[in-house]
Amino acid sequence: MFQETRQAAILREIEIRGEIKVTEYARRTGLSPMTIRRDLASLREKGLVDRIHGGAISPGTAALQPDVGNKRKISIATIGMIVPASTYYFPAIIRGAEAAASERGVRLILGVSDYSQEEECRQIQRMLSNDFDGLIVTPSDSFEPGSLTYKMLGEVDIPVVIMERLLDGASAQTPFQAVRTDHAHGAEISVRHLLALGHRRLALAARPSPTEPLVHQGFERALRAAATGTARYVHGRIAPTGDGLAAVRGSLEHFLKRCVDERVTAALVLPDEAAVTLMELTQDSSLELPEGFTIVAYDDEIASLAPVPLTAVAPPKWQVGYTALKMCFDDISSSTAVPRPARVRAALLPELIVRESSLLQNG
Repeated sequence: MFQETRQAAILREIEIRGEIKVTEYARRTGLSPMTIRRDLASLREKGLVDRIHGGAISPGTAALQPDVGNKRKISIATIGMIVPASTYYFPAIIRGAEAAASERGVRLILGVSDYSQEEECRQIQRMLSNDFDGLIVTPSDSFEPGSLTYKMLGEVDIPVVIMERLLDGASAQTPFQAVRTDHAHGAEISVRHLLALGHRRLALAARPSPTEPLVHQGFERALRAAATGTARYVHGRIAPTGDGLAAVRGSLEHFLKRCVDERVTAALVLPDEAAVTLMELTQDSSLELPEGFTIVAYDDEIASLAPVPLTAVAPPKWQVGYTALKMCFDDISSSTAVPRPARVRAALLPELIVRESSLLQNG
């Protein structure tokens, strides 16, 4: 069916029924939901329809919608965002997505997986069943072809943006758009900072997570590039929070002892809640720490609240959320009359926030 014929049929559907629902219309006509959405985007650009959640209505019907302030209670599109947590790291990402959604008249619906792939898949299915126009997903673990989340998202017919997960290897061949923090770069700038302060024996302690391998990679790369004679460094594993506070504290005590044994004078610690605990341990420990032992935190969630505010690598969380929403919306809004946006995989650069823990080293 030609575009003009399809769009004329859509306008007749709206005239007869008052609205069109993408899923129901696709079922009756055999057209793909994506084709219908793109026709609706084209008709909206011409001023012939107004988009609503799951479909469209006529501009006349839209004009009858009640106002809230100067804005009608009508959403151009509904986008679902699924994140592993809503209390650590992700609140700023959510706020960035909210800002982008508000600017574009988009309704943003949040789902939290609590790092459970089962819950993650349930949330995805719930959003698909409710005719969401696009999805933004941060998988609970790394995004690999064998995972159920990967398989589910590979079969959907709405725009999907993968957020804060690396797409490489086999997953690099997927059509998904993506936006993430360049965590390897974050580790690199922390190493360069510590080397500039005169430290030559460094350590990295990290809790297992999808971020940890990237931080490790950047840390090693920066040391190789520096060529300062730093032959090796200490790499410590921080126990997961699920193991309990005693296990986390014990793993940090073990790491601190290794730093003393190896004459390490500075450490990068991921996440920064562990960095704050490590600083407290240095103040309470009977170990003979090297003078000027310096800690740099990674995440910058609570690093500024440490007894001595910690220098920290700050991922651009707000910008990640904003960019992800914009990517998804641009894909939804593209029509047959306007070229579809180029596939984008963006890596945003974190910055180093220098605080007292580093400034003390400069006297």
